[in-house]
Amino acid sequence: MFCRCLFLRSRSFLIHLTHVALIAALLQPVMATSAALGEASVRSALGQRLDAELEIASLSATEAASVAVRLAPAESWTSAGIDLAAIHRSLQLSVERREGRSVVRISSDQPVSEPFLHLLVELSADGVRTIRQYVLLIDPPASITAPNTAAGVLPANANAAASAVASSTHTVKRGETLHSIARQLQPEDVQLEQMMVALLSQNPDAFIGNNIHRLRTGSQLTIPAVADIRSIPTERARQTVRLQTADFLRYQRQLAERSAAGVGSAVAATPSANAANVQTSSGSVTM
Repeated sequence: MFCRCLFLRSRSFLIHLTHVALIAALLQPVMATSAALGEASVRSALGQRLDAELEIASLSATEAASVAVRLAPAESWTSAGIDLAAIHRSLQLSVERREGRSVVRISSDQPVSEPFLHLLVELSADGVRTIRQYVLLIDPPASITAPNTAAGVLPANANAAASAVASSTHTVKRGETLHSIARQLQPEDVQLEQMMVALLSQNPDAFIGNNIHRLRTGSQLTIPAVADIRSIPTERARQTVRLQTADFLRYQRQLAERSAAGVGSAVAATPSANAANVQTSSGSVTM
């Protein structure tokens, strides 16, 4: 009799567990895939008009009928701490089909003159908006023609470099970067990376976090002697620029994550916004 009661109780307990498991399974949220911005690729170089593509992942047939892309609204740029520059206003974004997949084609009317281009791109499909931040790292052209000084005529940057060396200082103006300053002051037979690292070493207080990409506006840069610039090994200078660029991109990703969290909080606090239909993410690409 005792064994029979134990068996009935065990059977009842197993049936109860089965019901609980079934209810839990029914209550699990259905995870539906939706269109999202993916990795970026850049085919253009510095001094050229931008030619870039962004992948669109998990785009369904329903979403494909309503997919649209544009730069994110101005308030999103403000929240992310990014200024809209003239190059951004010249950008054209469109959705194209390439070999059975959808991509965002980005081109510009103006040439890109800075090695970093910050983007906030908004993708909308089937009522869902996705905003993603990118930091495009754009390399110089693979081949650079050496300046022709055979006739005794110095190129424009050489004249600027000679003038700067004579004054020995340079005041950082708003909108200038170390890359643009180094390119302007770069002497003959000196690599751009050598010039950038030499300016960093000579003026550590002019850089936030000792990073070449975080130059303080208004700083007074002391220009190193040409011999000191040339004494920096080229490969070491390139490695320094690569490492500092990686650190800068990590810093930008952290900023993007914090700004994305802030955008999410702002959307949740705004009654008129549909928070369920706004997604944010961040990313970067290097050449």
